[in-house]
Amino acid sequence: MTKSRFQLGRRGFLQALTSGLAFIGCERPGYSETIPHLFACGEGDLSVLARKALGRKLDRDDIFRNSTGSRVYLTAAYTNREILVLSANQPPRIIVAPARGWVISDDLTFVAWVDDAKRRLNFRSGFHQEVPLFTKFDFTPGAQFYFIANDNITVLYETAKPGVPLAEVRFTARKIFHKNGLIYLFGSDYQAKENSEILGCVFWQTAGVWRVETDVHIPRPIPAASPFAVVDLDLLSDRVLCVDIRDEFGAKWFIYDLHSRSLTDIRTFHTYGLFLQQDLMKSLGMPAVDDGVSRRIG
Repeated sequence: MTKSRFQLGRRGFLQALTSGLAFIGCERPGYSETIPHLFACGEGDLSVLARKALGRKLDRDDIFRNSTGSRVYLTAAYTNREILVLSANQPPRIIVAPARGWVISDDLTFVAWVDDAKRRLNFRSGFHQEVPLFTKFDFTPGAQFYFIANDNITVLYETAKPGVPLAEVRFTARKIFHKNGLIYLFGSDYQAKENSEILGCVFWQTAGVWRVETDVHIPRPIPAASPFAVVDLDLLSDRVLCVDIRDEFGAKWFIYDLHSRSLTDIRTFHTYGLFLQQDLMKSLGMPAVDDGVSRRIG
């Protein structure tokens, strides 16, 4: 299979299992002037985008991207099966998923879905993988890989060979990405009292074995019990978008550079953030958002 894209719906039962982040306090939709492929929007903005694309009212409250940032998928909590697909050079279209929790490839093939009643992943190949209660899982934007995390142990799998472990790490993963032959895994220490850092690792394959090339530690400016997590991986650099939730004080976005280990305060926050191709950004017609100032933290 060529590059493919998977994503799970993040509502209800799935929201407890996956790493979707949706928060109150968004600003206007847009993109960063110095990071022009960083798209930002709130839940209310998604319905506006849907109405603009279709010419009629369609409530949407969640958004995902494909592997290359050339396409986005808009869904709604009340019917996560109905997916609005928006691309830069193709007309909008609606496709229907086989279940409320779905995994889709770049060619719009549903390759896996979730059975809420039996709590398992059902793959298109016919393979079924059990998902214990309170287990977290996610697929890469690109669909080649996924993880299942439980009790601070995360197991990495290849979607083409589901159920066959590739590697294991000792933290609870929340996000996974695949880019330029590398696998990026990000999460946290589930047993820690405070979220003082984001844990992660970068895998590369040698002699047919996936090994950790780099361990990642993203220090939090001020440790707290509230969430501090990776939202998306930059398609064009070694940067990740992070969200720092401060409960009653709101939330902040940061850009962390995995190479220089510098943290950039973007000075804004939105419910959703995605790295997209600029032609798609232009077709969505979003205005600009202020950018921040970088400071080294480690």
